[in-house]
Amino acid sequence: MASFLLSPFLTRPCSNLEILGSSSSLIWLALDGQAVTIQRSAPDSQIALPSSIFLGGEKLLTALEISLCDGRLALDRSPLLITRWWRPPRAPLVHIELSFTPAPKIEALLGLGRGLTPEGDDLLAGWLIAARSIGHPEFEEVRAQILLNASRKTTTFSAALLKFATEGYGIAPLIEYVNACLRCSNKSNEIRRRLERVGHTSGESLAIGVEIALGFHSNGIDFGKYPLLQGAIA
Repeated sequence: MASFLLSPFLTRPCSNLEILGSSSSLIWLALDGQAVTIQRSAPDSQIALPSSIFLGGEKLLTALEISLCDGRLALDRSPLLITRWWRPPRAPLVHIELSFTPAPKIEALLGLGRGLTPEGDDLLAGWLIAARSIGHPEFEEVRAQILLNASRKTTTFSAALLKFATEGYGIAPLIEYVNACLRCSNKSNEIRRRLERVGHTSGESLAIGVEIALGFHSNGIDFGKYPLLQGAIA
């Protein structure tokens, strides 16, 4: 089962996918500059990424060569036909009255920080998704700068997730947090704690990006706790 966002890439003529890295549950790859992830978990799992193909079994963990040909994914030359598609969660567009706060400075965040997806990129992804939802006046400018510079400034994997974020797509806990904040839900703190459990630094950084877009930090930021923001927030 593959993300429908990958359909333009998965129907191409035959090519090998470069293995960029792996963990116990996923492999991330590059296809002509586009990041693709192969996961063992289900599409409704907490870590389901917008760029993911989901497979069962143990073969994923031992594959040494992965190739693609006209919708057939081959692990060590054993072909698997992709016949089912899933739709990643997407934050809605809303109309609410807000006093917009300035966008973070891209040059102080893009590609910087710890993690497979650097903290700065995660913060930008959270900001992009929330800013798109509320029609932030600087969204289009930030979006254009990220699409122009991400491939040069950060990893292929992170650049792909930022691209999907410019279109409102993200992991389920992030989209749930954006929706909860927009609705002023009394479950916002509970959903934020669930988001914080994603990765080593990703969840917290994604949440902060959302909060900056929505103006939650307009009364001040603890730069001792978030030093990466020191030069990024006006």
